[in-house]
Amino acid sequence: MKQITIQLKTTVPGSQGVVNLRLSPYDIPTRAWARVDDASGQLVITFDYPDHEPPRDVQVSKEILLKVGWYSGKILSLKVALPPTHEGIRVTASLNNLDRALEEHRRNATRYNQQANTDLIKSAISNSRQAFTEAIVN
Repeated sequence: MKQITIQLKTTVPGSQGVVNLRLSPYDIPTRAWARVDDASGQLVITFDYPDHEPPRDVQVSKEILLKVGWYSGKILSLKVALPPTHEGIRVTASLNNLDRALEEHRRNATRYNQQANTDLIKSAISNSRQAFTEAIVN
């Protein structure tokens, strides 16, 4: 099982402007890491926060399950089903599906903090795509 540390940037894309809303420190992960669970064939990405709350499952697609905070709606973890063979092009397709699923999750978010948390998570995952692909394929 390989583990990947994800670099987090605490600025939210598109947050520049006349009105600049900020995330609460409780909506910004303090740590993020990913691992490939060989037994289930899933990429599991986990985000740690300063507080803890019970999770609820959000199945955003057949291949992707999010665990979000029961009260806040922030993303606590996500699981992405990987293809049985970890060929680079198929892994890329799985990560593209994750991008689309996060965009859909953001569209369904009802509060600013949920939308901004999703933007932050999406940005962190996007910045780590190459590391994910290399760890999964090799």
